[in-house]
Amino acid sequence: MALPGDLTACSLLLYKALTSGQGLQGIVNTASEIFNNPVLVSDTSFKVLAHAEKPGTDDLMWKEIIKAGFYPADYINNISKNDKLYNHIFSSDAPEVLSDSVSPNRFMCKMVTVGGNPVGFATCLEDGSDLSPTDASLFGVFCEIVSTELRTHDTLTTSYNRRHNYFISEMISGPVNADFLEERLSQVGLKIKRCNYILVAEYTNNKMRREHQIIYNSRVFEQSIPDSYCIVYRNSLVTLVSCENSDLVSGGGLEPIIKHLERTDMHCGISRCFRNIADMNVYYKQAKEAIRLGVKVGFDSRFFDYTQISVFHMIDIVGQKEELQAFFNPKLLNIINYDKEYNTQYAQTVREYLQSNRNPTRTAECLGVHRNTIDYRINKVEDLFELTFDLYDTAFSFDISFKILEYMGDLPLSWLQ
Repeated sequence: MALPGDLTACSLLLYKALTSGQGLQGIVNTASEIFNNPVLVSDTSFKVLAHAEKPGTDDLMWKEIIKAGFYPADYINNISKNDKLYNHIFSSDAPEVLSDSVSPNRFMCKMVTVGGNPVGFATCLEDGSDLSPTDASLFGVFCEIVSTELRTHDTLTTSYNRRHNYFISEMISGPVNADFLEERLSQVGLKIKRCNYILVAEYTNNKMRREHQIIYNSRVFEQSIPDSYCIVYRNSLVTLVSCENSDLVSGGGLEPIIKHLERTDMHCGISRCFRNIADMNVYYKQAKEAIRLGVKVGFDSRFFDYTQISVFHMIDIVGQKEELQAFFNPKLLNIINYDKEYNTQYAQTVREYLQSNRNPTRTAECLGVHRNTIDYRINKVEDLFELTFDLYDTAFSFDISFKILEYMGDLPLSWLQ
């Protein structure tokens, strides 16, 4: 291992870590060995991206940051109030060895930029070996190498000055530590209200799009939907909408987005309404499933509401483990076969009748026939096949059976118009 004072040799070690394919963590590990001190990299919302520490580190603030996974709000506020410290961290000046009233140890901290835009911060704590002016110069090299590595992090580089980007990405990517959630929300400036939704928008052909196209669409979403926060995540647009009322879909608040989808060759799915922001990952998956199943079933739309499509999700899950025929009412097949033999329309009439909540007048309007025709057909079906659609279990069984047919693509297209 080269001595920390050998700037050239240590710089080469850092560049070797960059090209080794070990990612940000590998670079941070190498830096920690070179400086013989703890090293940490965070994003602009002060969420820890990677860290390496030396055995025996006793700095309480450092331990709190590592345990929580982000800088405490009080510490960030102290930095903001310390003009000298704040200006140095956010300036383009060479790194310096600093100190503050919170930590007993000195440290180096510097903003990491990509194309002149901030994407994160790098910190080295003096808790192992004394930091020297040569270390400060080497720390500048380290920050440049971290910058190069972070160019590949889409959620960090697409929209540089928005601290909620990585937070939402973190929330939808998997389970989170709910114990620190309220403090994290305060740090990133998200105002969460009573009713929340996740929207996911994807290009129809699933091809990679140029970055400026995705950024443009993210801005359209935020401008079109009040109280929304949109990020680019895995080549999709993910939007968190936080509002006071649960009528986002029925109230017409998404009409501009639905029109925009047609112009941009995109599909969009929306989750159910939810309140607990810690469950964002669950509702992100709902929005994703709404798109997948909406396209699979063949809905004539580019906007899919999971509330309306959830039954197909249930069928899809069951179909992965069991034969769907086991959940199919055999009498429906008898009706379909009867229609084929006698050129009747009983199965379609039953489907519309159930979808109209057993309202003959509404069913007649949907099928373009007289109300008396519907009464005759329903009575005939009940007599022929010994059914009573007024029974909840019968109606539910037939409704699920029709959904299974629709999921399998076995419904005539004329029925779906």
